[in-house]
Amino acid sequence: MSPQLRSFLQWWLHDATSEHPSDDVKYYGLCTNVWRYSGCNDKLKKELKQLLIKSGLEWAFPFEGNQAYNNDKNNGSMHLRPARLAWVRKQLEE
Repeated sequence: MSPQLRSFLQWWLHDATSEHPSDDVKYYGLCTNVWRYSGCNDKLKKELKQLLIKSGLEWAFPFEGNQAYNNDKNNGSMHLRPARLAWVRKQLEE
């Protein structure tokens, strides 16, 4: 994992678990967040997608599928999805 992607995941986890998470982490998934975080850097977004695939996940809706994604987006609870939090924490441990 590149230092830039590690930095993003650290930022995301800190924001997601803070007392007042940003709307970005509440309403958008990791791919959109990494793209915004990096100043619209497609290279970093591609690296994130490759890491998801390497982890055995489907890159488009990796955390319990499309319906869960849409529910979380509509409820502003992207940052609370246990599978997303666990995956980010695991990546940072490696």
